[in-house]
Amino acid sequence: MPVTPTNPSPKKRQEIDWDGAKKYVTYLKWSIVALIILLFFNPIVVVDPGNVGVVYNAWSGVDLKSTLGPGWHLQAPILQSIYTVQTARDTINLMHDGGDDIDVSAPTKEGLVVNADVSVFFRVPAQNAPVIVQELTPNYRYGTLIPIIRSAAREVAGQMAVSDLYGP
Repeated sequence: MPVTPTNPSPKKRQEIDWDGAKKYVTYLKWSIVALIILLFFNPIVVVDPGNVGVVYNAWSGVDLKSTLGPGWHLQAPILQSIYTVQTARDTINLMHDGGDDIDVSAPTKEGLVVNADVSVFFRVPAQNAPVIVQELTPNYRYGTLIPIIRSAAREVAGQMAVSDLYGP
């Protein structure tokens, strides 16, 4: 018996499911929009340990009733801002070389001008953080605390003699 080659049946052309493709294109468009929002507006805020987050809303101002603990938090990108306030112990150093600001120059009781390096430890209680952000601004360290420390150091130095400040 002779063997006859068999002709395979012609392949069927596959039809493209345009309705399904349109659905995936729609998903792709929304994914690109979500990616743009994440990249440009950054709705995710990370509050580090030792800090709390204070929510500022464009319409209602600072939320005085609550703070955000450490971790990841979502914000409405254009409508909200989350300011972090350190609640762990912090130090302000007023020194000649380095530190937060330059050293304090103050006249003593005798009228001599002395330069003093000053360090102050402080801590912001978590429940007071919203009030500090509202009344003193998030830049309270340089806008409020350092000038108060300088003033207090000058006042104390003005009541003391040079020998009391530096020793005999």
